[in-house]
Amino acid sequence: MKIRYPRVSFTCQRCAKCCMDSEERDRRIILLKCEVDEISAYTGLPPEKFCRKAPEDLLEIYKPYEYEMLKVNGKCVFLNGNTCTIYEKRPLVCRFHPFWLEKENDTWVFGVDTKCPGVSTQNPFDEQYFLKLLQTALTKLNKT
Repeated sequence: MKIRYPRVSFTCQRCAKCCMDSEERDRRIILLKCEVDEISAYTGLPPEKFCRKAPEDLLEIYKPYEYEMLKVNGKCVFLNGNTCTIYEKRPLVCRFHPFWLEKENDTWVFGVDTKCPGVSTQNPFDEQYFLKLLQTALTKLNKT
């Protein structure tokens, strides 16, 4: 399996900026169907209380993600202060932040949000770190 990844490290600053909109952009927290089911079972909430079917423009870009997390005042419905109330069942897109994953031909490519305050060029993560992230993604995607 071929991968390409950025030469950075990350330490979460617990700022919760990844869980909310900013002046520069709207945060899109996309969900797989299996994640909707997991979150619903974990919280006891019906899906319509925390997510909606993703709009068509989003579906075209982020297939196989089918849903989008609801927000209140620009913040994820599960954000309480700077704490995620579903941290154990948080979606893949949240587990990956500040990284994302794309497939280019036969190579998995990791990108990074360099605006995230937890990103650093000090002691960059090695290939094993990104292989573990990839395995997490593939396991979750296989449930879809």
